[in-house]
Amino acid sequence: MKVIIAGGGTGGHVFPAISIAEEILCRNSENKVLFIGTEKGIEKELVKEKGYDIEFINSGALIGKSPLEQLEGLASAFNGVVNSVKILRKFRPDVVIGVGGYASGPTVLSAFLSFVPTVVCEQNSIPGFTNRILSKFAKKIFITFENSKKYFPEKKTFLTGNPIRKSLQEESENISKDSNKINILILGGSQGSAKLNQDIPKSFSNFDNTKLIITHQTGKNDYDKVLNSYSELGIKANVYDFIDNMKEVYEKTDIIICRSGAGTISEITAFGIPAILVPFSHAAHDHQLLNAMYLEKKSAAIIVEENNLNSQSIARALNKILRNNNLKKMAESSKALGRPQAAGEIVNHIESMIGKN
Repeated sequence: MKVIIAGGGTGGHVFPAISIAEEILCRNSENKVLFIGTEKGIEKELVKEKGYDIEFINSGALIGKSPLEQLEGLASAFNGVVNSVKILRKFRPDVVIGVGGYASGPTVLSAFLSFVPTVVCEQNSIPGFTNRILSKFAKKIFITFENSKKYFPEKKTFLTGNPIRKSLQEESENISKDSNKINILILGGSQGSAKLNQDIPKSFSNFDNTKLIITHQTGKNDYDKVLNSYSELGIKANVYDFIDNMKEVYEKTDIIICRSGAGTISEITAFGIPAILVPFSHAAHDHQLLNAMYLEKKSAAIIVEENNLNSQSIARALNKILRNNNLKKMAESSKALGRPQAAGEIVNHIESMIGKN
């Protein structure tokens, strides 16, 4: 089976794409995967680092731009279609997967015009403009959140969840958790979150810190500042600029304080971790807030909106989780939402669609 995976720009698009590629290649050593992205996105470095082949096309944004910028975006997208047709003719894929991002639109459209079967993956509660258009051409649409169904044709839309890294699905050895303590993880993404880094350390001032194990990933920029904040407050915390062994950390975590990107939510529900979610207020279409609302409605998270974020609001959310039996109930609710086998489900659908299973 030969597959093209198109899209990127951000980790929210690239990491699920890599997870799907891992699943395709581990099933059959003769399978081949080619990525198509733009040189502006993180896929330029990340996909190559993972050892995958990648081709680049031009494409630009249309929504929220000035008329002149929209014209430039249209010209760039047209150029992207021409380039992707050339790549399709050379690679001759059995299927094209669009994962969102600038490269996804021209490539999926080119595949449709070239009579190559296509599918699209939608990570967020509210689909972006590109996937709404591409859904008209795609044979199947894979969604992360149940409430996304209303935006797509029902008969070809499937709730699979958002693919997570294969390394997070492997069985661990010798993972032990101190049942007498509460493990709290603060995670602002791989680059960290200045807002979370600034307001969260003080949140633990009125808690019995002998009962808490605090792990805080800061990103490189704020590492020293956060380390000093905990020290000045007299709070013991494990502070890292970046955490490599996320699986081990997730398995030990009782409560997470984090953003609500689709990738993060997919990972924490796979591990059944109750969350305090602080949606990024400038996310496109406010999708982080909508993602978070889905978890809160299912009793798996508490939302603290960014404009209300301070040490007191985080402390109140922590108290709410820790009182009565809420922690256990929220963990069960979170686990019930997890779909760690999403990549496998997506590849099963694709194999069935093109008659390769």
